[in-house]
Amino acid sequence: MRVLVRIMIGILVLCIPITSILAAANLITRAPDLYSFEFTRSQVLSENKIRIGEKELSDYISDFMLGKEEEFDYKLETHDGEKDIFNDEETYFMKQVRFALNQTATVLIVVLILIVIGILLLFRYGLKHMVRFSYKLSVGLFAVFWFAIGWILSSSALGSWYSKIFTEDILGTDSLLLLLFNDTFVRDWFLALLGISIITMIVIGIILWRLTRPRRMFG
Repeated sequence: MRVLVRIMIGILVLCIPITSILAAANLITRAPDLYSFEFTRSQVLSENKIRIGEKELSDYISDFMLGKEEEFDYKLETHDGEKDIFNDEETYFMKQVRFALNQTATVLIVVLILIVIGILLLFRYGLKHMVRFSYKLSVGLFAVFWFAIGWILSSSALGSWYSKIFTEDILGTDSLLLLLFNDTFVRDWFLALLGISIITMIVIGIILWRLTRPRRMFG
């Protein structure tokens, strides 16, 4: 029993911060809000005389990430007929991004199942207080995860990781994505990821605290 309890505690400590980060990543990347905010602020579309609204393009990218749009091939009506605003390289790149995002969603589901199993088993053995203990440890691990993420992104050993991913070799010389997903956008994406994941951790903590609240005796 002791071994099983330790395993369940380890699962909770590891899975709770993973859940918060993966849930935040899926929410931010699939929702249109960040795209709309960044596109409106940068004015990339208007500066390049692309006749499409920031909100319209944001909704399209969101729909693509949600799977509502099968292909990433937005067509713009012109005097010469329909014109693709994204090239083949950009279409392939965004499909890879969506594929990776879908994989994280699958991992998220598995991790959530493990959390539920861990909590139920600890409840079964009358160890509600160990759920709280596990959460406290998971907060520390969450901080470690973000310290590691920050170090990796800023590490000089990796060079400029952004310039290695968002390049003309990968996205093409006429890439609109290079203008849309600039370094400011990527920075704000990570800031949003940090903020939303912290909020998610807080929500998880509130739920676990209520579930494990000791019964009050009256009389």
